[in-house]
Amino acid sequence: TDPSLATEKLLLDDEMRALDDFVGDLCESFIEYGGQYVFCARFMRFFFRHDFPTKITKSVAEKLLPILNLLSVEDETRDSLQLSLLQSMKGGLPSMDSSSRDSSALLDIFAAALKKVNKLNRQDYFYMLSISFLSRNMESCGLEATKKRLSGVTSAIFYDVVLTSKQLLCDKSGTKESMVGRVIERCLDYSANFQMQDKETQKLWQWTPSNESATWKMALDLLDCVKDD
Repeated sequence: TDPSLATEKLLLDDEMRALDDFVGDLCESFIEYGGQYVFCARFMRFFFRHDFPTKITKSVAEKLLPILNLLSVEDETRDSLQLSLLQSMKGGLPSMDSSSRDSSALLDIFAAALKKVNKLNRQDYFYMLSISFLSRNMESCGLEATKKRLSGVTSAIFYDVVLTSKQLLCDKSGTKESMVGRVIERCLDYSANFQMQDKETQKLWQWTPSNESATWKMALDLLDCVKDD
């Protein structure tokens, strides 16, 4: 059973529908008016917490898809951003801090959004949140499921997920504080951007249908080397 689906079981069908309708109204208001206000962006982040019903998180992500970049706060301090990301995570690396992995349904939400959204950059809140979720679960989820989930994201996103996972494994601490810190460091580091890598690296990390198998094997070999150290 997926570990993050327990919240849904606490709500009756009527309660879930009422909550979905309520959140839908909030999304419409945010799209219409709230995107310009910092407190509204911070409030909408609440629905991306790991312990919120996955069905609602999916609904919010889909409704806000064209404006997920507006969940970012201009000139937000690093401490504020880190706290916001930490509140969404249930733990660090499951293999290191004994936390449970996130549900497949929840991870699919973030992967699907990254495949469709076109206004996000690496410094945006939702991008960092997605990288946090996908990288913390990469080595604890089934390999085929993870490969399928990431199939269709850009080479740059795949590169960030894998290299972040590698950094997290290298840290050895495995706490969610160190994990989120690493994600923020990487996403704010312009030199770590895929487009800033040399041509040979970009060629090796092409995540396209024709290169997928070879690139996936290279990614797994990289992570295995770290775990063996």
